[in-house]
Amino acid sequence: MSQTFSQWERQTLPADIGMILTIDFIDSSSGIAGGWKITESFEGRIIYSTNGGSDWFLSQLPDSVRSVVNLQLFDQNTAYAFGAFNTAGKPNKAEVNRLNALLKKNSGLKRFFEGSAQSADESYTGMFLTSTDGGIQWKIKESLPKEIKFVISASFTNDNIGYVLGDSENFGGTGIYKTSDGGENWVTQIRPDTSLFLRKIKFTCLNTGIGIGWKTDTTLASNGVIYNTADGGETWNMSEFPDVDNFTDVFYTNDETAYAVGVSKAPAGVIYQSVDRGFSWRKLSSIPDITFIDAVGFVRETQTGIITGSNIDRLPMVYKTSDGGENWINQTLPEDLTGFILFAIEMPLDDCWYISGGNWNSGLILHTDNEGITSAASNEISPSEFKLLQNYPNPFNPTTKIKFAVQTPPRPSPYQGEGVREGFFVSLSVYDILGNQVSILVNEWQNPGKYEIEFNGSGLPSGVYYYQLRVGEFSDTKKMLLLK
Repeated sequence: MSQTFSQWERQTLPADIGMILTIDFIDSSSGIAGGWKITESFEGRIIYSTNGGSDWFLSQLPDSVRSVVNLQLFDQNTAYAFGAFNTAGKPNKAEVNRLNALLKKNSGLKRFFEGSAQSADESYTGMFLTSTDGGIQWKIKESLPKEIKFVISASFTNDNIGYVLGDSENFGGTGIYKTSDGGENWVTQIRPDTSLFLRKIKFTCLNTGIGIGWKTDTTLASNGVIYNTADGGETWNMSEFPDVDNFTDVFYTNDETAYAVGVSKAPAGVIYQSVDRGFSWRKLSSIPDITFIDAVGFVRETQTGIITGSNIDRLPMVYKTSDGGENWINQTLPEDLTGFILFAIEMPLDDCWYISGGNWNSGLILHTDNEGITSAASNEISPSEFKLLQNYPNPFNPTTKIKFAVQTPPRPSPYQGEGVREGFFVSLSVYDILGNQVSILVNEWQNPGKYEIEFNGSGLPSGVYYYQLRVGEFSDTKKMLLLK
């Protein structure tokens, strides 16, 4: 007997968000995501979750936020947001015509500009917001260089040292800027250039960084470019790729190995790998189905990663690799998402992954806690097919929820002399710090599936407790904290 298990699940979001361009989690519970919603014009949005995305709530933002394209959550309290504010100015007509001509020639670039809420006919300026409560409320940080009209991407190695890509006024190209004091002051590392458009920047903790995008010539033809540095941006090396129209995303799997993805001139999705901090690049085998690749992400220090993109019919696609990008396997999405763009990937834990995106009307976050695997499983039992998740909220008072999964196909099993029964006998109990059992939450036969149990500690004193899942020979225990 075999059974197919779901992999990616669509999370429920507030209705008032139309595109989610960025998402960040610091663990399996605390996360933030941001993008925009169209009302009379573009309006920026940030949402936050404290339970792994089971519930999302709208954050409080200052007026005139247009688009949130980059978020970074450093701990339970400190977070930064970048993007653009709406302003009342008028764009330069000559530059508007130049940009429109460029976008008319290149569907990939148009896809990025429209998705990030850039427009040739509207005016905006760079935005930097900070939060001290984990992303619930945000305040303006008025320190960005005035020449930045749109912060396209940001990468901070801690809450002091960080880098941004800033597009200049009237589509005058992209510059790279660095701060060493949490954004109080900025140093220009690469001046804006009317031929240079960088889209993503990523840094490691060892002063190693990469910026990707494209350059144009006098005919508005574009070539993909990658900038890299090994000294914190004091010097930058540029590599140009004539077969690439534009690069869209970059990710470090460790301090040496990086992946850059984008679109060739066919168009078709392209994947490049570097094992020397971005100084040289090797083109990996292409994926025939994907026309556009929008994002790449890996579990750090592993060869396991995913890319997102879409085919010529605008059908979103997710591919996974387990061997560093040599081979890719298509993953099944939970529903028909034609017209959606999957802009961002977040993989905070080995098996806890998120993808965000949307369309003009509806934001989207997909989540998996099993590496996105859909499989027709055999009748063999494996401990890896059972899972106990961290409770949320944690700490709690007085109730918390505990999730676990029984993912092995049911099979006949003896049941206390009653003959044969389908499924497995599942036990979930709570113990105090001395090992005394204080509650039995589950003690019965259950079929394969995902389960959620509420634990009420109203009759117990504050303190540390442990909950344990047992299924056959499988056992897993996690700690939780009751605070009254």
